[in-house]
Amino acid sequence: MKDIKNIELIFENCDSIAFNPEHLENIIMDDFKTRVHRCACNAIYKFDCANIIFIYIFKRANQTYQEFRMDGFNRLMFDRITSANDITGIKLTYGLEDEEEISVDWEDGSNEYENKNQISRITNRGDLKILICSPDNPRYKEFKELFDNDEDPEEIKSEEEMFR
Repeated sequence: MKDIKNIELIFENCDSIAFNPEHLENIIMDDFKTRVHRCACNAIYKFDCANIIFIYIFKRANQTYQEFRMDGFNRLMFDRITSANDITGIKLTYGLEDEEEISVDWEDGSNEYENKNQISRITNRGDLKILICSPDNPRYKEFKELFDNDEDPEEIKSEEEMFR
């Protein structure tokens, strides 16, 4: 098991937002598939895709960040995440030279820039929940219930209970 130092959400427009692990109440990535895919410029890539991603981020993480790391383009992190369903990947950083990028289950929504498998919402307490999972996935219902639940995070069933 590796200790994760940083979690970065990567967006369709190549922007990204990073969180420290202590900003997360929960993160679950499951139902992994390895895929080979032709991308632009005739490049062929092999990558891992998590078909189920659930992220619960505490409201204290909702800080101002600079879009594209440019001066004058300041925005709250949660506003950026909830404004478009366009997370394409999650980068996990373990150390200085050790990182891994996991792709999400992407299906074009109303346009090619939005993922219809992603939903995000702010809870009654101001925390952020993100679910990326196809409604066709056999486990979608259990994760949708977790997403819709507004109970105190300590009341939410543990990961061990979910994977029994």
